[in-house]
Amino acid sequence: MAMRCIDSTFLTLLVRSRPEALEQASDWARRGDTQVTTEVNFYEVSLGIELERDSRRRSALRDGFQRLMTSLSILPLTREATELAVATQARLHREGKPAPFADLFIAAIAATGGCDLIVTKNLGDFERIDLLPVQPH
Repeated sequence: MAMRCIDSTFLTLLVRSRPEALEQASDWARRGDTQVTTEVNFYEVSLGIELERDSRRRSALRDGFQRLMTSLSILPLTREATELAVATQARLHREGKPAPFADLFIAAIAATGGCDLIVTKNLGDFERIDLLPVQPH
């Protein structure tokens, strides 16, 4: 059993009820894997929904996101995660390859929150941050 941190790219597929994403999440649940996300991912998906121009579509996405969030725990930003993000970003800066702020915090929150891996389409940034294994979707 694994604790999976679901990144915004996969959350968006779930909110939009994409069959392949729903099936994958169901498979993980059947195996007993825990699925969580972070406050940063909640922000990213919520902002995307609010930027939807079509009011009916925006309302439907809000409803879908609210339903989805009843089944996921949201990991908070803690001081421990912030300190890990600072140390990681400092290392990445010294290597000449700083990470995007949001992805850095998502990875740090997931790592300090007990996750085993991050599920994302954004492989490059999370692999460069290198705090947890990355599972592509």
